[in-house]
Amino acid sequence: MIATELASPAKRSSSSDSESSLKLSLEASELRYRRLFETAQDGILILDANTGRIIDVNPFLLDGLGKGADFTLCFKVNDSAPQTRDEEPLVAVKKPG
Repeated sequence: MIATELASPAKRSSSSDSESSLKLSLEASELRYRRLFETAQDGILILDANTGRIIDVNPFLLDGLGKGADFTLCFKVNDSAPQTRDEEPLVAVKKPG
């Protein structure tokens, strides 16, 4: 038998309440992060650490690039880097104003 089967109904309920509380806490944290990400006045990229692929871009950076999310999400971080010092990057951030 597993431990939860042996536990009293009160302990099982407490465990379920604890899991529910953790889930609510995680959802609240994710919502706070998403709001910060979407309203930040700095460009933010989120990259896949293994592939270098861009997996999310905040609206401020998209506006600065003048591109949509579909365009930027198809790139890896090195795709826009100059190959030599004399080359210009594929994308340049527009200055606000």
